[in-house]
Amino acid sequence: MERDTLKKLGVVATTVVIVALFMTLPVFYYVVEMPAFAVCIAAVVYIILAIAMVYYAKERFREIEEGLDDAVDDY
Repeated sequence: MERDTLKKLGVVATTVVIVALFMTLPVFYYVVEMPAFAVCIAAVVYIILAIAMVYYAKERFREIEEGLDDAVDDY
């Protein structure tokens, strides 16, 4: 297996776990019976964070393909 493939799998695994966490947190707020507006606000915040995570994962993929191993220090 190529070294770049392992790096990409790491990016994918991290992104999936964090995005899954962001998508389940509003559900937990709903389960503990927080007010509906608070759940909606939390959902919007976590959706924005999930979108940002996917964006940075795509940027990291591009860096890996270009061979920029140390570009992760820019974050």
